[in-house]
This record gives sequence, C-alpha cells and structure tokens, in this order.
Amino acid sequence: MIELILMSRALVQPAPVAADACAVMIPAALSMRITSDMPDYRLPQSSDLGDIRNRDISSKGDWPCPLVVAGDFDGNGSLDRALLVRSSHGPLKLIAALNNNGQWQLSLSEDWPFPFALSDLRAVEAGLYQRSDAIDHPAAQLDQLPSIQAENIGFSASKLTGRRVVYFRVGEQWQKLTLKDD
Repeated sequence: MIELILMSRALVQPAPVAADACAVMIPAALSMRITSDMPDYRLPQSSDLGDIRNRDISSKGDWPCPLVVAGDFDGNGSLDRALLVRSSHGPLKLIAALNNNGQWQLSLSEDWPFPFALSDLRAVEAGLYQRSDAIDHPAAQLDQLPSIQAENIGFSASKLTGRRVVYFRVGEQWQKLTLKDD
C-alpha cells in the first residue's frame, strides 16, 4: 500500500506555472539591458497590478499587461517597447527602448507619479494629435507643443482615469503631448 502511495505521488506532476503576462512581452536582451543600465530597478509583473485590477482586466478581456506596450516607435520595422519599472527606493520610471536588430537602446526615462495598479500604457496610432483647449491643468502648460504630427505608432501613458500623455518618436527625439481623456 505504501508503495502505491509513493508511486502515485511520483506520477503527480506539479501544475505548470503560467507565464507572467508582462514578462513575456519583454525580450530577454531588453531585460538584460535594463538590468545592466538600471540595476536598482526591476521589471514589471502582472502581480504588481494587484488582484482587483487583474480580475477587472480578465473580466473585460482587456490587454493582459497595461505596464508594457510594444510598437514600432521609430519606424525601422522592429518592435520597440515602453514600460514602467520600479526601484526599491524612489519613484517608478516610464522608459522606452528602441530595438535596432536586437540591440536595445533606452531612449526615454521619466519619473512616473502613479502606482502600477493605477497606471495604463497603450499603443496609439500615428497621426495628428492636438492638445485640447479644454485642458486647464497647470501641468499641461509644460507641453510646449500645441500638436504632434506622428508618422509612426506611439504610446500613451495615463492614470486609469483622467488625462493621458501621448509619446511619439519624431526624428531622433521623443515628443509628448497631454490630452484630455476621451
């Protein structure tokens, strides 16, 4: 009888660990680059969103990891990434990394004021984006641009509700614009 129990335990395989929705969106070479260039920061994980936000994302069938977004931001045919990273001491950072044939360049790094659970990154289409006159928030005055004409896909970063900031790579520089929430 004991042998049967031992054999049955040996045959039971542990359930496979599901891949983290955020981790699968970050290529290994980019992960190594971030770890090397920003050793005090760690990559986002789905668990950073908290149980309530993860359940909400699942029930809506929404993008599984709103902390990482992929798109060809510089128009070279390779998928680039924008993501939020966390430091053990200090604010979150919003970073963008450009992919040039598997060589990653961190091209944008800004402090991010909101916690992971309230943050949302999304891809946005190329096109003309104009700052709304309806925005009366003083921070919007920091945007020197009244509009951006983007040739390539960009990304937006926002709190779950409220204004969003769109980022586009125009020429060799990032440009951003604060927009009113749709």
